[in-house]
Amino acid sequence: MTKPEDCRYDVCLIVAKDQLINHNDMKKGKLCKGEYAVFEIAHTAEAVAAAWSKLITELSIHSYKMDDSRPIIERYANKMV
Repeated sequence: MTKPEDCRYDVCLIVAKDQLINHNDMKKGKLCKGEYAVFEIAHTAEAVAAAWSKLITELSIHSYKMDDSRPIIERYANKMV
C-alpha cells in the first residue's frame, strides 16, 4: 500500500508546439514514440476500477507486455468529462 503522503496525481495536457509555459509548477515535455494499447471505458468509478483490475490480463490475452519504464497514461476526451 502507498502511504498517503507518497500519493500523487500527475496531469498532462496537449499544448501547441509554440506554447510558452511560464509557471513554476508546470513544465513542457514530450511523450516517447512507440505503440500504446488503448482501452476506452465508461467514465465511472466502477469502470475505472474494473479496467485497472483487468489491465495485465487483457494485455496478456493479446500477447502484449507492459513496458513499466514508461508511464501509464489516462486520457479524457472532452466528450467523456
